[in-house]
Amino acid sequence: MQNIDPVYFLLPITVITISFGLVIYWHYRKRFTKWVLLYSLVAYAGAIALKYIVQILTIKPFEAAFGGDTAALGAYYGLQTVIFEIGGAYVMARFAAERRQLTSKDAQGYGLGLALWENGVYIGILTLINLISYYAILSSGTSSISQRLYDTLSSPHPVYFSRLRKHCL
Repeated sequence: MQNIDPVYFLLPITVITISFGLVIYWHYRKRFTKWVLLYSLVAYAGAIALKYIVQILTIKPFEAAFGGDTAALGAYYGLQTVIFEIGGAYVMARFAAERRQLTSKDAQGYGLGLALWENGVYIGILTLINLISYYAILSSGTSSISQRLYDTLSSPHPVYFSRLRKHCL
């Protein structure tokens, strides 16, 4: 059974390394407190949860009203991102500042915290877990599960199974 080219593991590993590395650097060289980490987590997780709830409640009526209009769908998701992620980050920062747990000196760290949760955890770690799972299942050999996974992945993502060395030569 052909497996995913391991070079594709480098992208999520790089994202994780940069995201966590910046936070660690900021903690030791600048200012990054546990409160910054906590409030950025609450802001980000709250935004994702609210977006999910809104989408569950509104996607079917929205699709019924707009059909497959990609511009309308982009606006639908974009407005949710602006309202919940950007607005939520502002509300959480304001809440923390009023309680004197964040100051203006924490602004850059707060932004890094939000980026950590989005890039390092949500995109980086979850993508790495998916790739490791795919790799392990495909490595199991000729089982029906590995064959079904290969068929499912190879059609929309054939590049996962091509060796980059072939393309570089």
